[in-house]
Amino acid sequence: MTRPAAARLPCSMPPTTHLLLGPRAADDAPLADTVAGLQRAGHDLATHRLEGPGHATRLARELATAEPTPHAIIAAGGDGTLNETLNGLLTASLDDPPALGVLPYGTANDFATFLGHAPDAPADALADLLAVEPRPVDVGEINGRYFLNVATAGLAAEATADTPAPLKSLLGETAYSISAFFKFVRADRPHVTLHAASLDWEGDLFLLILGNAATAGGGQSVAPDARLDDGLLDVILIPDAPPAELGAALYSLLIDHQAHHDGLITARVRTLQIETSDALTLNVDGETLDDMPLYHVSLHPRAMPLLMP
Repeated sequence: MTRPAAARLPCSMPPTTHLLLGPRAADDAPLADTVAGLQRAGHDLATHRLEGPGHATRLARELATAEPTPHAIIAAGGDGTLNETLNGLLTASLDDPPALGVLPYGTANDFATFLGHAPDAPADALADLLAVEPRPVDVGEINGRYFLNVATAGLAAEATADTPAPLKSLLGETAYSISAFFKFVRADRPHVTLHAASLDWEGDLFLLILGNAATAGGGQSVAPDARLDDGLLDVILIPDAPPAELGAALYSLLIDHQAHHDGLITARVRTLQIETSDALTLNVDGETLDDMPLYHVSLHPRAMPLLMP
């Protein structure tokens, strides 16, 4: 994996584990009580309140390159906070990066849901994370942006990108479903070309899923066969079709959790190229990438040690 070089920062002995706190986590009294109790019990914990977009990436990179390297950095936030933290760790150019963990304090918490965290009591998971050994998992990369969970294009990406923040705050996961409904009935679809060792396809795209893990869109299992440590990305493609056929394909995937249906095209890849002459929104771990004519996708096996409950 090619990563930008980063100098190691001289500093005093850092705590073993750092918690990067998004807004909800920073104001969560149960989490503060849990941290205080673990500190009294002898755990080396430090907390850092995140101040806005990009802060988690900068802070994770700084903490990871301090001496000595901390044991773990835990993102207490949503999928976007986790993705920023992941990118901070992987752009620190370390042969042995700190472990990554997550506490679900976001709107959708898709990756935390995949891992089995209970979203109604996120603070309870902290002690469990401190007790487990890190497990190396695969990491996806798209045009230099790393991701752990799922990347999407078409219906799901556009629905996520177009869901206003106030609506997400008010309705939570339901907001994504509302946005997706209006995108479902839209007539125009992007025309794309996909190329991989086991896949060549060109046509009008309804939905594309790249699954390193399985869960997206507010807790939906969208890549039911994906595994975090198998060295491959699961590609699930739904070409544009009449509404009844699209509905049947979506039902098979999202309700029956089956990726084997006449309306689905599937492949498992290490690398993939996505090319389009249209504006194509790509959503990566809940964060939107700017429209680009060409996306290079790759999978880095066992590149990140992960704390899993």
